Amino acid sequence: MSSDAHYWNQRYRRGETPWDTGLAPPELEAFWSERRAEFGPQDVVLDLGCGTLTNLRFLAQQAVRALGVDMAFSALRQGRHRFFQMRDLGRRADILVGDVTHLPLAENLAAYALDLGCLHTLDVPARPAYVEELCRVLRPSGYYHLFAFQRVSEQAPSEEERRFFLPGEIDALFQARFETLSEAVDAEATEGRVGVWRLMRRA
Repeated sequence: MSSDAHYWNQRYRRGETPWDTGLAPPELEAFWSERRAEFGPQDVVLDLGCGTLTNLRFLAQQAVRALGVDMAFSALRQGRHRFFQMRDLGRRADILVGDVTHLPLAENLAAYALDLGCLHTLDVPARPAYVEELCRVLRPSGYYHLFAFQRVSEQAPSEEERRFFLPGEIDALFQARFETLSEAVDAEATEGRVGVWRLMRRA
């Protein structure tokens, strides 16, 4: 087990998961309300860093084939226990224990990929590999929906927060391979950071 996998497994085991609200965010709901007609029942959609499956369950309810990937087995186990009723979704939701920088998935598999707070936890040197894998498994013109934290200052009080993006870093990472369709940034910073929702499309 990698050190990152060990870290996240321990966080979930100890319940140190303030992000795990059990609710799909309104930005995700809005996307599917507006664009649901663009997807068919055989389209595969990904949840990268799916955690305890809250958003995977929401995606599966959109009558597409939802696939979640997370390196923390503890999170997936908690999610399967919490959403045992996911059986009512038939075979429309599956999960994999895996590394988002080395996805065990076929090329051009997905029509949509969601990342709600996974990418900003990766070390900076690992991020180009993430983008390469995303481009490999996401079909041309496929949607990529990202939520990440952005720091308002180069100073950060903890190692975890030092991984959050600085202004301009999201652009630098994606602009050569993706078209930005929309972006929403928190109006005010909280604890030295703002949340960024960005919807992109693979070139």
